[in-house]
Amino acid sequence: MQNVIPFDKPLDMMHLLLPPPNLHSLEKVNGGSWPYKWDLKREMNMSVEMLEKQLVAEGMPHILQLYFDGGEESFHRLGWSRVSWTLTADGVDVARGQGDFVLRCFERSATEFRDVCRQAVQQAWERGELPVLNERAYRLLASMRRILRRELDARL
Repeated sequence: MQNVIPFDKPLDMMHLLLPPPNLHSLEKVNGGSWPYKWDLKREMNMSVEMLEKQLVAEGMPHILQLYFDGGEESFHRLGWSRVSWTLTADGVDVARGQGDFVLRCFERSATEFRDVCRQAVQQAWERGELPVLNERAYRLLASMRRILRRELDARL
């Protein structure tokens, strides 16, 4: 977790000029169809969704959300390596970083970014920053998130 840091520390990232050529994909690892164009945003979101499901299965439910500074359109405006992101767990900022770090994660392994996010959530939990959610509260918050996503998609 060297380049993904707890939210209260200064951000110090390097920028890559070109994305690494040998990128791993969660979709490919999980037997899905391999997309024609590798999509960093999709891989990041899939990693966070998979992590949330794993945490629920382990009895540690948390609502995870990945935000992109400048919105998701920043991928097109800034390019992969310069996109800044923030991971929240139950509304608490637990980590932030930039796309170049994520590209290096996917260059090494399809699951490394997910593992880094897991470590950030675990550290926030150990520091007492995350609320304790029972299964009912988690399901209620997850349902609210799905409803809000549908509403936002309908408006776009």
